[in-house]
Amino acid sequence: MTMPLLSVSLLLTLATGFSTISSAALRAQVPGHRVVSTKDVSYGTVRRFQIRASLPEHYGRDKVEQVAKAIVTDLTRQQPVNAVSILFYGPNTSTSGVYDVALVEWAPNGRWEDAASVRAGDYASFRYDVTYNAPAPARTTRLRPSGRTGLLGTPLPEGATLLQRKPGNPAAGRDPTERYAISASAEDIAGFFSREMSAAGWAKDGSSTRYILAFRKGKLMIGVLINREGKTFMLMGS
Repeated sequence: MTMPLLSVSLLLTLATGFSTISSAALRAQVPGHRVVSTKDVSYGTVRRFQIRASLPEHYGRDKVEQVAKAIVTDLTRQQPVNAVSILFYGPNTSTSGVYDVALVEWAPNGRWEDAASVRAGDYASFRYDVTYNAPAPARTTRLRPSGRTGLLGTPLPEGATLLQRKPGNPAAGRDPTERYAISASAEDIAGFFSREMSAAGWAKDGSSTRYILAFRKGKLMIGVLINREGKTFMLMGS
């Protein structure tokens, strides 16, 4: 018994359906992320793009690379490129500053500066170059919020005592500051601000270090400078 021939339209419908399922399945495997911005930094005929992406958690290196490849695939489907740079930011980290999770460059020989060495769309020599920052150990703190606020509405821990307040002087390029004393270690102070600033709607900037924390909220920025020996910290606003 011979099988009936399928119409061309039916074959196309089936093929399209399978393609859609395959594409959806592949996308479902990509770890969650959000592309915040795509900036065209091309010059002449050299097509370069800088992308900033926010992650729901500080992914491991493998997951970061997986997301980077998905972003590159989406971009190159739209247009040929010479190089792509992707800055990855963790949760509650401002994407307007330095990345805190990873920098991934997809370019000839893995070098952003080699972008002009190939024709846009010729990916034979392209490689991924990954600069990855391992997540910092989780900080715990015994400090509790006092219910009081300092400079620009910064939450203050219980026991913090104001030592000195200096107003800002825009003409001299000086930001306002407040210096506090507290009976606590540097780790406890850092843990307090990392937790409470996020709860108050501030996003940590990627330029933050162990004892110099920077937070952004809209156009406002607060720096928390912590004495390595503990006991004191300073707020600096802008």
